[in-house]
Amino acid sequence: MVAIKIGILHYVLDHVYGAFMHRTKLSPQFFSRGWGGTKLDLFEKMINQIFPEIEGPKMIKPMWRTVWETKSACLKEGVFRTPCDEQIINALPPESHIARVAFLAPKYVPPHKMACVVHLAGRATIEEARSLLHWLDCEEGYGKMGVCGLSMGGVHAAMVGSLHPTPVATFPFLSPHSAVVAFCEGVLKHATAWDALREDLSAAMTLDQVQERMRHVLSLTDVTRFPVPKAPNAVILVAATDDGYIPSHSVLEVQRAWPGSEVRWVTGGHVSSFILHNATWTRNSDCCKWEYVECDLNNDRINSLTIFSANISAQIPNSLGNLLYLETVIFRELTNLTGQIPATITKLRHLKTLAISWTNLSGPIPAFLSQLKSLRTLDLSFNNFNGSIPSELAMLPNLETLHLDRNRLTGPVPDSFGTFIGNVPAIYLSHNLLNGTVPKSLAQVNFTWLDLSKNRLQGDLSVFFGTNKTIEAADFSRNMFEFNFSKLNEFPESLASLDLNHNRIYGNLPETLIRLDLERLNVSYNRLCGEIPAGGRLQKYDNSAYFHNRCLCGSPLPAC
Repeated sequence: MVAIKIGILHYVLDHVYGAFMHRTKLSPQFFSRGWGGTKLDLFEKMINQIFPEIEGPKMIKPMWRTVWETKSACLKEGVFRTPCDEQIINALPPESHIARVAFLAPKYVPPHKMACVVHLAGRATIEEARSLLHWLDCEEGYGKMGVCGLSMGGVHAAMVGSLHPTPVATFPFLSPHSAVVAFCEGVLKHATAWDALREDLSAAMTLDQVQERMRHVLSLTDVTRFPVPKAPNAVILVAATDDGYIPSHSVLEVQRAWPGSEVRWVTGGHVSSFILHNATWTRNSDCCKWEYVECDLNNDRINSLTIFSANISAQIPNSLGNLLYLETVIFRELTNLTGQIPATITKLRHLKTLAISWTNLSGPIPAFLSQLKSLRTLDLSFNNFNGSIPSELAMLPNLETLHLDRNRLTGPVPDSFGTFIGNVPAIYLSHNLLNGTVPKSLAQVNFTWLDLSKNRLQGDLSVFFGTNKTIEAADFSRNMFEFNFSKLNEFPESLASLDLNHNRIYGNLPETLIRLDLERLNVSYNRLCGEIPAGGRLQKYDNSAYFHNRCLCGSPLPAC
């Protein structure tokens, strides 16, 4: 009889998973484009400048929209300009200039009686998180705050907790003290493009020399080099006993550097900790106590089904339509959820929120969704839907938010969107393949939020503007709009964000723009000419808001 330690199985699972994901190239190798050239030098300079003098976090002004809400909670998504120095921003791709954040909070509880935790994804920046915590403290009045992150996101969380000027609870989960151990010692060592890195430096270098260079570069992420947090006893490091990605000694490095911090161990590896420490549904238990399920307290009827980031490989079952009292259905970040939306969903007459995003659902968006007359939020973003946008969606009388962005939709914006029979919803149609001209019927309605960016739309945009309009944020960037901007001289006072970059717009900037209190303006990569009007907020933007036009001049661009 052979006895096998269960810990070894956890460790082996990490390596099997890593081999499957990285050696079979299902996931691209890290650093496959080399060292990053001058951007690496900038990164090293930025890290070295953090010490010994640390500036306080910068104030931000997030712009929010409601994604969904239930009787007890509300999820909002916000955007704000990343607060990094201009030198850093200019080195980043345009997609990184704007920070995005999701804000989930219970209703009817004042902020000073709640704790708020900022969870960082692996790509989150330190300055954005610090500024967000500062906003939550100074503007929203949250009494207690924390920051957490998973794996490399946990490294960032530790940095934020270290650099924040006031005490915050800090929870790095399954995180190393430095990216060195992750990429040079753990499973990810086999997922790193060492050959590409060697060629970028010198083909004559040995693998050991390249790895030593990587250790030097990644040592800049060493959390133990950062200051001890203001309240080290509020730091809890969660580590796995048999982690193939993050060696246990790495977690203990942080504990030694931050006396008073605590390490809590979960039994498992990096991968199995996700699997073994999640609740499951069982037949013989109260479904109202299941994870992802919420029931009406008065009658125990299921009124909410919210599934985030679960390992589900299936299609949406027809039986979903049998939960007749559902008010909220949210399936988010279920990458193995496939198929189409079943027609039985039309039985859900009480449904107010339908959010199916970041899945692999495909096919046309069904017109039968117009039968859900109670619907307030329809979010089908980040999927693989194709075909045209159903004109019948304008028949939803209570719709407040419509998200169809990040799909493969084709055809024009429906003419019916100028005849919504009820509310005029905030509409997000970006990152599709829409074409044609903007319907003139849209002049008949007042939008608040409108995002048509990254499509192939043409024509002019005058239908959306005028002193009698109420639009607050509009993004028409990266299309084929072509019109004389000089003739568009009436804007609503409500307009706070306008993005027109990467189009074919010509003429001059209207003088009336100086009257607006715009938080964000971008007219770059067009065919504009003339002097930028002086006044208002127009000189407060950096030159990236105006550059790459035909002959635009004046502050902040060079003088005419």
